[in-house]
Amino acid sequence: MAVLDNLDRLLFNCISSESEDELKAAVSRFSQDGPEVDWPKALGLGFRVFLPLYLKSKAFAAGLEVPGEIADQIKLRYINIVAKNEKFKRAIRELAEEFRKAEIDLIFLKGAALLATVYRDDIGLRSMTDIDALVRKKDLPRAKDILKRMGYHEDYARVSKEEGIDLTKDFFSKYHFHYIYYRGPVKLELHWDIVFRDKERTIKRLLGSCEEMNWEQTRIKILSPAGHILITGLDFIKDYAGITPCSWPDLKARESEVVYCTLFFLYEIKKIIKHYGSKISWDSLLDFCRFSENKSEFFSLLIFARRAAKADIPEFVLSRMRRNAANPLLMYLCRNIDDRDFI
Repeated sequence: MAVLDNLDRLLFNCISSESEDELKAAVSRFSQDGPEVDWPKALGLGFRVFLPLYLKSKAFAAGLEVPGEIADQIKLRYINIVAKNEKFKRAIRELAEEFRKAEIDLIFLKGAALLATVYRDDIGLRSMTDIDALVRKKDLPRAKDILKRMGYHEDYARVSKEEGIDLTKDFFSKYHFHYIYYRGPVKLELHWDIVFRDKERTIKRLLGSCEEMNWEQTRIKILSPAGHILITGLDFIKDYAGITPCSWPDLKARESEVVYCTLFFLYEIKKIIKHYGSKISWDSLLDFCRFSENKSEFFSLLIFARRAAKADIPEFVLSRMRRNAANPLLMYLCRNIDDRDFI
C-alpha cells in the first residue's frame, strides 16, 4: 500500500474540495496536525498541483504560512513557466497557420490545447515540456516537409540524452507512434496515433469531432471536450498502466511518482470537466472508447476520478463504465490512493 504523507493528503483533499470553504477546512485540518510542509516535494514532484492551488486559493496560501524564501521561489518558477509557455504559444500559432495554408489538419493535444482553453486566462498555471499535435497518417510525408521548411529537425541523440536511454527514430515509430522535432527551445511531438495502437476508427472519430477556435487572432484546431478527457486519461495510462504490483516490480521505488502523477491527473480531469460543463458529449466519449484497446483502464480511471476527486461525471456514464472497468487497476488505485483513507 502506498504511504501517503501529510502533504499528499492535503493536496488530495484540496482537489476534491467543492468550494473555498471546503478547501479552507482541508488546510485547517492539515495545520492542526502540526506537520511541517515538505517544501522540496511541494516544489518538486507536487508542483504542478501545488502551484495553481497556491496562486488561485487565498485560503490555501494563507493557511500554509509559506516562508518568504519559498514564496520567492514559487514566484520565480511561475514567471519562468509563463515565459516558456509564451514561446510555445508563438510556435503553436505558427504551426497552425502553416498547416492551414497546406490544407492539412493539425490537431493540438494535451497541454498545447489546454493552454488555449482551460488555462487561457493564466498560462502560468500549466507547465509544458513540448507541443503535442496529431495528423492523419496519410499526411505525414507532407507534414514532415512543412516542419523542415519551418526549421524543425529530428534529433534523436538529443532525445536519448533527455531521456537518459538510447532511443532511435525506429523506436519512436514502432512504440510511441510519434516523431520528435526541435526548433530552438521548442520540442514538438508529431503523433499519428493516440498513445497505444488504438483502432483506426477511434482516431477517425477523434479527428472528425475536432473543433476550430480562435486563439489570439489565429485559428487552431483542437479536440472536442470529450476528446480532451479521453487523451488526459490515455496519457496517464501510457505512463502508469502498470501500477499494479504484479506488473510493476519497482513500484515501491516509484510510489511518490505514482502518487503525484495521480494527483495531477485528478486535478486536470476535474478542471477540464468544470471548464466545459454541459458542452461535454458523454455519449461521444463512450463512443470514442468502444474500439479502444485501453477502454477498460480508461473507464477505471474515470470511476476513480468521481470517487476520489468528486469529478462531475454523470451517473449514466459511470454505470456504463462499471461493466467494462479493469478491476486490477481500479482496485489498486482505490486501495492505495483513495480519499476515504484519510478524509
